[in-house]
Amino acid sequence: MKDPFQEGHTFNKHGYSFRILWREKNVVLASQAKSYSDNRLPPPIAYEVAVLQTYEEPDTLPNGKSIPANTVRYPKSSEWGTYGWTFTCKDDAITRFRAETTRTRKRKRSHRGARKNRSQKVQSVATAKPRKRAA
Repeated sequence: MKDPFQEGHTFNKHGYSFRILWREKNVVLASQAKSYSDNRLPPPIAYEVAVLQTYEEPDTLPNGKSIPANTVRYPKSSEWGTYGWTFTCKDDAITRFRAETTRTRKRKRSHRGARKNRSQKVQSVATAKPRKRAA
């Protein structure tokens, strides 16, 4: 399925209009403005940084709409604070965007190393001498 969250993409949610300003991997910075019925785009009132999520398996929304597997989505309201943040200052949003893109890169690198380290730790515990108990 096509990924709609590319730079320049606009979408509406909860009475607001959003525009994707930047995207790096699965992290986006979007401007948030009040939605108007005449489609005019007022200046931003806030900015959002979101770590995009993916439906791993097909899903059905409460309204009956089917979502295919591997569909990219914005974080749910219940995930806000973990995968999404709102800022009134653009500089603060940019700082968080940079932190999340760095964190995403580190997660991928450290995940590979974590497996190796975990197996080494298990090995060293298995071959370690038993400790003497204090009397």
